[in-house]
Amino acid sequence: MAERRRARVVRAVVLVLLLAPAIVWLGVTAVAKLTVAKEVPWSTLAGLVGSALFRPVLCVVGGCEPELAEGLVIERLGETLLEGTPVALDVDERGRVLVAEAGRMNHGTEDDRDHPDWLLDDLAARSVEDRLAYQARAIADGRIPDADHFTSHADRLVVLDDADGDGRVDRRRELARWNDAARGLVAGVEAREGEIFVTAIPDVLRLRDLDDDGVAEEMTTLHTGFGVKTSLIGHDLHGLVQGPDGRLYFSVGDRGYRVATPEGHVLEPSLGPGRGAVFRMWPDGSGLEVFATGLRNPQELAFDDYGNLVTGDNNGDGGDAARIVYVVEGGESGWAMPYQTLAGDYVRGPWMAERLWDLQHETQPAWVLPPIAHVGNGPAGLVHAPGLGLPARYADHFLLCDYAYTYGRSGIWSFAVEPEGAGLRVVDLHRFAWSMLATDVDFGWDGRLVASLFDQFGGSQELARISHPDSLDDPRVASLATIVAEPMGEKSSERLFELLHFPDQRIRLRAQSELAERGETAGLARLARDREASLVPRLHALWGLARIGDAGIGAITREGIDWALAEDAELRAQLARAIGESGVASLAPALRDWLGDASPRVRFFAAQSLGALADRESLEPLVALLRENADRDVFLRHAVVFALYRLGLPDALFVHADDPSRAVRLGVLLVLRREGDARIARFLEDPDPLLVVEAARAIYDAPIDGAMPALARLAEGLGAAHEDDLQTAHALHRRVIGANVRLRDARGAERLARYAADARQPETLRRLALEALADFASPPPRDLTMGFYRPLPPVEPTLVAGVFEARGRALLDSSLSARALEIMGGYGASPLDERELVARIVDVDADPATRLAAARALTAKASGGSLEDAVGGERAAGTILDASVPALRIAARDLLFALDPERGVTVLIEAAEGAGDERERQHAWTRLGAAGTSGDEAARAAIGRGFVAWEAGGLAPGVALELLEAARAQPDPALAARATAALAPPVARAIEGRAWALAGGDPAAGRLVFDTIGDCRRCHAAATGEAGGSGHGGGVGPALGGERVRDARFVLESIVDPQARIAPGFGNVEVLRRDGGRLAGRLVSRGEDGAIELDTGAARPLAIPAEAIDRVGEVQSAMPPIGLALEPRALRDLVAYVRSLE
Repeated sequence: MAERRRARVVRAVVLVLLLAPAIVWLGVTAVAKLTVAKEVPWSTLAGLVGSALFRPVLCVVGGCEPELAEGLVIERLGETLLEGTPVALDVDERGRVLVAEAGRMNHGTEDDRDHPDWLLDDLAARSVEDRLAYQARAIADGRIPDADHFTSHADRLVVLDDADGDGRVDRRRELARWNDAARGLVAGVEAREGEIFVTAIPDVLRLRDLDDDGVAEEMTTLHTGFGVKTSLIGHDLHGLVQGPDGRLYFSVGDRGYRVATPEGHVLEPSLGPGRGAVFRMWPDGSGLEVFATGLRNPQELAFDDYGNLVTGDNNGDGGDAARIVYVVEGGESGWAMPYQTLAGDYVRGPWMAERLWDLQHETQPAWVLPPIAHVGNGPAGLVHAPGLGLPARYADHFLLCDYAYTYGRSGIWSFAVEPEGAGLRVVDLHRFAWSMLATDVDFGWDGRLVASLFDQFGGSQELARISHPDSLDDPRVASLATIVAEPMGEKSSERLFELLHFPDQRIRLRAQSELAERGETAGLARLARDREASLVPRLHALWGLARIGDAGIGAITREGIDWALAEDAELRAQLARAIGESGVASLAPALRDWLGDASPRVRFFAAQSLGALADRESLEPLVALLRENADRDVFLRHAVVFALYRLGLPDALFVHADDPSRAVRLGVLLVLRREGDARIARFLEDPDPLLVVEAARAIYDAPIDGAMPALARLAEGLGAAHEDDLQTAHALHRRVIGANVRLRDARGAERLARYAADARQPETLRRLALEALADFASPPPRDLTMGFYRPLPPVEPTLVAGVFEARGRALLDSSLSARALEIMGGYGASPLDERELVARIVDVDADPATRLAAARALTAKASGGSLEDAVGGERAAGTILDASVPALRIAARDLLFALDPERGVTVLIEAAEGAGDERERQHAWTRLGAAGTSGDEAARAAIGRGFVAWEAGGLAPGVALELLEAARAQPDPALAARATAALAPPVARAIEGRAWALAGGDPAAGRLVFDTIGDCRRCHAAATGEAGGSGHGGGVGPALGGERVRDARFVLESIVDPQARIAPGFGNVEVLRRDGGRLAGRLVSRGEDGAIELDTGAARPLAIPAEAIDRVGEVQSAMPPIGLALEPRALRDLVAYVRSLE
């Protein structure tokens, strides 16, 4: 067997060596075609190309064998049965695999990164109907040319099984399919005794196959209204799992929701509709409620043996980390979909600036609960090990799929959680299975795991079965299938009680639910009180009693609950939880006592349950717990705050707004935030500066309109903000600036002008205030801090003009005078007359930017005549036309062109064809292009001469793009066609044909490309540099900066042909060992003796001695040739930005 495998690998290596050039060519070409066809967005191609280039032959011929934990084995099954992307799976009681199979990815279920034209519509959408409306507009106006684009492909729910009993999955049947425009992706499935629950935006569905023919005859919509946004691909409705309370839990990503329930409630997230959340409902669909919110994409949910709910949540591609979240009732994680679209100096907005994503830290915003760990890169499927089929190490462990597009960075993690205060911490984190592209994993009823595998770029999808043969010898594993084959409803109560002790969590939960349905109160109460029984069965008994309700929990408490006081703290915690779930109000006094329990976990659930019971007598004890906790345990603080909110006693609580304890005041503040109570403005005067910031967040973000004027007034007494204090001072000042915009009155505009002129404040914030003034009369619909779509009514421009007339001089005396002058000119409110403008223009000692702004202001006033007349004489005209500052010379030519177009064209031609400053020549060619398009023959002739010079290699690269764009716009068809071809060279001339990108770019604009359409930050950290690199970013690729990026050709080559030269330590290789084994990973180093170090994703690189190596494959980059898809200006700007990094 080993010899055959080694022979296959050797043959594979030979094929790789023979076919490598063709593979590289086909890979690059395919990427370009896929991107143009919008079949695969650039955001998902990052990291795929390298995999596609160096793995295909080895994987197909040699076999890609994952790295497995000790004792595990894997087998592939159903390789040819899957037709679409396997997003989620479940295994039913008969061992059949149900797969949610997406066929609409980028063919009906879209990604905003591929549709920037509708981003504003998506931000504005508040319902599924809104989303459908802008999709229809995109078809109607031709932006999407295919009228059937949203309906031509289908998502499917398929069932795969072993039809002939040979142990192989060999039959595929389609239970259901969906292709309506509102749909997708289908992303969640849960099978329970003949009922199949499915989540497929916009619906939660229940299916039944009544005649067992593999087709669902009955489909019931339980709820609809999920997915009001397009957002990002995969941020869908998913995560179905049964909770210990008998309810179904599920999740939605930041595509958001607006759901009307049968009970008459409308469920919408706080802040805005584009937010992820966790929900729960009873299996019949009743009682739907939001359990937690503020998540980005919690793809799967799972409960441990103690009822703790966790999820893996994706990062925001801004340099933050993926997270493990302890999901608690009422929890808030802080993410909102608009953050994804914020770039530049404020990339990802508050999420990054205020470290909402990070683990608990001292200055963390108090309105969010932190994650409990940072794990992986792309959390996907998640399952809790039920208790059988794996070694003892995996008892009460989770398995988390980490899908990071490339084999070497993808696989399945294992970890457990244990209490840490009222929260949890992650323990025993390690790799369970690696080098596999798993999207989901679940346990079958034979003790084996089934995983869905998907190579997005390679286009392959299949199922794999992972098992631990030694553990399968346990006879209890064999009994699983027998137990589950008979419905729980057909088993005796005696047998069901026995099953509460069974080592498989799924069996216990089903038995518990059936006993609760039967109302087996006495038996459950006996087990709950049985001190001889182990803890986990007793917990199931408590959960079952809670499901029965008052009569259930009452059965163990009528004689008092003293029996629990001396018991395990976990038992007390779960009893406290059960009291709240069952609604036994008579037991509130006991819960109040437990607020002082020694265990933080007991206190946590006691507080939660007092809130659920709306026990009005608990207000003061809860406040006392806030004081005692002193903000040490944020999960305990959350439980108390959520409880106080549910009490509905804001007036009684507000009495404590002046409490000496900071922790009490903060608790009151957080409750008022949830209430939307304008009295929260009181905390803007709190002596603790962090509470002031927290109040500002609440007022502005929610928003709480009644408190907005008080927040705006804070501008009148703001101290100086430190330039680097993004998390607190900048957070406060941004919101104060925004509040004054929202007021829509002269006082708000005046405060903005005063702030912009305040030299004590950081220039970034002063500029923000100034730009807010620029837009004040008719502001853009997006909020300047949150990025949310929050349109404001316009005001009369004269209102702003009046402010400038009153305070304009102060602005003109500031470092922002140039921009201030421009903005004032736009409002017709320049405090400077033409004489004063001319004086500033010709003042050679003045700030160049101010001289430039004055020239532009004068240009705006120009109405014919000569330049000399406009600026007060020939000498003054010569002063600005020959100024030492290029931008001022450009402005002078603009002024001349506005006054005398014929003379202006002559001067522009001289500038374009001369050897002057690069920016001047760029500007001249652009101006000449417009003049030529308007019919100026001299301009057209100059453009023709310039194009000939370009083709002959005689034009500087830094001005070539402007010349080519000007030529493309001319009415001469031949010239326009040649220019168009020069701007879109074939792949074979990826670098030589793009010489126009080597110089002349704008680093500031390039940074926006880096952060947005280029999606570069997903893989690269940008060092701090001239264009404001932040240092944030991913670690898949090398950090950008240093001497190597000074070479423009090297940078361009890296963007359009990343395989040409690969940064040391960031190439991926396949290593064939002499023993026939295969390893894949990142080549860290290669010694002179042939030994290598390989990063396979483990804690430390793997050292492989030379004598153990048979062959090392060609080093390949995982970066896609993104430059092939960028517009010419975007590519040139990106090159300039990367070159600017230190």
